[in-house]
Amino acid sequence: MIKQLKMLLVGPGFGHNIKGVLNSFKSCDLWDVTFLATKIDPDFIVEFPNIKFIPYDCKIYTNHPFRTLKNMWKLAVYARFKERYDVIYNLGLGGIMHAPLYFFARKKTVLAFEIWSNSILDSAYRHASIFDKADAYILRKTDLVCQCWWGIKEKFVRFFPQYESKWVMYQLSYPDIYFLEEKHIPESQFVKDFISR
Repeated sequence: MIKQLKMLLVGPGFGHNIKGVLNSFKSCDLWDVTFLATKIDPDFIVEFPNIKFIPYDCKIYTNHPFRTLKNMWKLAVYARFKERYDVIYNLGLGGIMHAPLYFFARKKTVLAFEIWSNSILDSAYRHASIFDKADAYILRKTDLVCQCWWGIKEKFVRFFPQYESKWVMYQLSYPDIYFLEEKHIPESQFVKDFISR
């Protein structure tokens, strides 16, 4: 019998991108997954009963600093004290709020960060404010940087050539690339018009 590995997912718990990620665990007995989600689609809770969804508030409250610290502390507790996670997988969330994931993570935990936009790269490269420094810290501490877009990889390697070995390029499956709605299938006029432009 194969021992289950423990994974902590952190990110938004809604939308087609997240559904693609969760589908990876739907019929996989290898992972015991806990998902700290900033917003949870109730349909996902029903569709993925093997995943433990836990609500998580990732906002910074300028008028309520203790509320902000409480949110950051929740990440620290899950990263260090709640379970001995084999993998912590951050789905696109950077900034000062998510630095505790990387600061408090156990040494044996593999840290993966999925970059969703160039803004985090720009911020980390700029390295001007405390928020920029937090993004740079996350890129420095993470073991793997994941993405499927070549453009982001090119920028990442140009800005941070010293971290190129961390990059993992993955390819989304066909159903994840296209929405399931009729207008997004390759034969549709919508897609043909888009490609022609």
